[in-house]
Amino acid sequence: MLRNKEIYQLEQQLDWLEEKLKYKRLNKIEMHKGQPEILAYIYMHKDCKQYEIAKYLGISRASIGVSVKRMEKQGFIEVVPNKEDARATMLQITKKGVKLLVQSDMVMDEYITKKYDGFSDDEIDQYIRLQTKIKNNLSSLYKKDESDK
Repeated sequence: MLRNKEIYQLEQQLDWLEEKLKYKRLNKIEMHKGQPEILAYIYMHKDCKQYEIAKYLGISRASIGVSVKRMEKQGFIEVVPNKEDARATMLQITKKGVKLLVQSDMVMDEYITKKYDGFSDDEIDQYIRLQTKIKNNLSSLYKKDESDK
């Protein structure tokens, strides 16, 4: 039998700790919440548009707009006019942005390594299987909720 309250509380505590620990580390390299994901998308999709990032990450266009302005000020990205559509702009990552993206990957690699310190390979494999099962359950629920609209 599921112990829903216990599971819920544990997930809440883990989410809180994850947020605090990840972003404390990212702040040390002068990155803000959400920036690594946005930079990675821009790196992988040269000349992308803000709405594409918002759709991919599942967040509002306004949130992306705020982050884009901040990252442009910091010199991580450039906002370039679209040659075909004067009203549109495209996003490109700068050399400074690429360097920061590499740094954030290293920070997250170290964080993940410490997070799972002491786990055996079998435990990691089991964890991946369980998380995949949870993700599939949530994906099915999400699809059902979307079709009910």
